Amino acid sequence: MQSDYNIQELELLLSKLSLYRKNYNVETEYGWKKSSYYLTDNAILRALNAEKSTVGVFSCYQTNFFVIDIDNHDEKTNVNLIYSQIYDKLGIPSIVCKSPRGLHVYYCMKDYYDANLLSTEIKAILKLNVEVKPTPSCSIRLLSKENLLDPETLNYNVKDFTNYINDSIIYNVSEFLCLSEIKPKRVKKDSIDIIFKGETNIAMNTLIPQWKSKGFSNEECANKFIAKLDSSYTGDCRNYNHVLKRASCYEVLPSKSVQSDFLKIVEEENIELINSIISHFKKQSNMNDYNKNLRCENIKKIVVGILYAKKDAEAVYQDKELLSVYNTRYPYYENEVGKGNTPLSSNFFKSIVSNYHSIFNYLISIGFIKRKNGRSYDSNIHSCQYYYVDLSCMNKYEWYSYTNVVNTTDVKCYVKQLLINLFDLPNFIVNLFNKNISSTLNLFYFNKRFNMFLSKCENYKFVELDLTG
Repeated sequence: MQSDYNIQELELLLSKLSLYRKNYNVETEYGWKKSSYYLTDNAILRALNAEKSTVGVFSCYQTNFFVIDIDNHDEKTNVNLIYSQIYDKLGIPSIVCKSPRGLHVYYCMKDYYDANLLSTEIKAILKLNVEVKPTPSCSIRLLSKENLLDPETLNYNVKDFTNYINDSIIYNVSEFLCLSEIKPKRVKKDSIDIIFKGETNIAMNTLIPQWKSKGFSNEECANKFIAKLDSSYTGDCRNYNHVLKRASCYEVLPSKSVQSDFLKIVEEENIELINSIISHFKKQSNMNDYNKNLRCENIKKIVVGILYAKKDAEAVYQDKELLSVYNTRYPYYENEVGKGNTPLSSNFFKSIVSNYHSIFNYLISIGFIKRKNGRSYDSNIHSCQYYYVDLSCMNKYEWYSYTNVVNTTDVKCYVKQLLINLFDLPNFIVNLFNKNISSTLNLFYFNKRFNMFLSKCENYKFVELDLTG
C-alpha cells in the first residue's frame, strides 16, 4: 500500500514538473557530482521522502515550471524580505520548499516555454539577488515532503502531500512575461556553459566582465559563476565569499561607442607614425593594389589597437586603486607595465583582425612591437604577453643619399686628410691615395682595406662609405 501511495504521489508531482531524466546531480560529502545514470522513479521517490534531498534535477529545454533559489550565503540576506518581494511581483507561489540555506520557490505553468529564455526574463522582472533554476545546464535540489512550507505563512503545516500539490496554483506563461517592462528580443548565450577544473580563472576573466556590463551585481555574478561549475568541481570557487570577493575586483567593460571615440583620438595623435608604417609596407610589398589596400587597412586597425592598449595600460598604472584590481587578475601586471611594456594577447588581435599573424610578424620585423623577456600569465595561449611598443621605430627607414648633401670628389680629399691627421697609417694606404684612384681595381682594394681598418677602431663609431662616387 505504501508503495502504491508513493507512486501516486510521484505521478502527481511529475504532472506539475517536467524533469530531465538522462542525468542528474548527486550531493556527496565532497560536494555536488554529476551522475550519468538515468533519473529513475525510485531515485525521485527516495529524494522526495528524505529528510534532505540529495538529488539535483535539470529541466528540459522546454519547461513548465521554474524555481527561484533564495540563498543566504553570507548570513546577511533577509530571506523573508526577498520572499515577500517575489510574492508581490509574481503572485502566490505554487510550491515553497525549505532549502539548507534559504528557500526554493516554485511556480508551475500550464504551457511549456524555453527554459533559458524564461530564466533570463524572470530575473529581469525580479531584479533581486536570486537565481532562477533549473535550466538544461543548471540543476536545482529536488524538493522533499519534510521541508514543504505553506506559501502564504511559510509554516511547516503540510500534512497531506497530495492535497498540497493538487491545490497548488497553475499559471499561464503570459502572466509572468507581461510583467517585464522591456522584453528582450534575443538572449545572448554565454560563451562558456560549464566550467571545469583548471578553467576557473579563464572563465572568470571572460564571464564576469560580460555579466557586469549587462548590469548584474557582484552577488548575482558570483551566483551565476558557481551555478556554471561542473558538478565534480570541489575547489575554492565553490566558496561563495571567495567568488564574490574576486567578482568585486572586475570592472565593467566599456561600451563599443565609448571605445571607438578613444580609438579616433589615438589615431589622430599618432597619424604620422601610422602613415609611415603603412607607407613602408606599400614600398616593400609585392601584392596587387587591391590586396595591398586591404592589408593596409588591417595594419592601420591593429596599430591603432596596440596604441590604444598602450595608452590604456599607462592610465591603469597611474590609477593605484584600479592597478590593484589588475594585479589580482593578471600576475606581474604592475611590474611589466612599470617597465614600459604593454599586455597584448592573441584574443586581443583576433578581436581586431581574425587573421592577424602576417601583420603581427610585419610589425615585429620593423620593430614596432618587441617581445621582451618578461613574465607572462600563460605563454602557450598568448594570454597577457607583454610587448614593448617602439613609437620611434620608423626613424631607421628614413633614407638619405649623401650625394645630395656633399660633393663626392671632395669626400675623397677629406677622407685622405683625415686619415693622415688622425691615424698613423701604414705607408701603403697613404701611397694608395697618391695614386690614380679612378681605377676600379684600386678603389675596390682601398674600400676593402679601409673598412677592415675601421672595424678595428673600437673607440670610434664608423659607418661604411662608398667612395666610388
